[in-house]
Amino acid sequence: MKKSKLNYGNGFDDSNSIAIVWSIAEVKMVIEMFDMEIDLKDSECVEVLKIAQVNLDMSLGMTPTEIFEAIVEYMKRYCFIKEPTDVSDLIDKFNDSRLETVQ
Repeated sequence: MKKSKLNYGNGFDDSNSIAIVWSIAEVKMVIEMFDMEIDLKDSECVEVLKIAQVNLDMSLGMTPTEIFEAIVEYMKRYCFIKEPTDVSDLIDKFNDSRLETVQ
């Protein structure tokens, strides 16, 4: 049985390219690793990965720090916060704003 090619899009497949995949599992691992008391939905984790991708410095690669910074950026966007703020305060504001939308 012939193995089918993995298609990465734009003419790239496993015969001419490699792909590094980052998943929502990495986002959730970083949340746990940094003891961030938030619970992101899968769709929110994807948004975090998109932020991380845009901000990615390919000379450093994707690290837990980059994902952490993307999570913080996502929370700032969600809470409409522009000024720098303490991460623990941001987590509280983020969680509070999520509770308000549920109620």
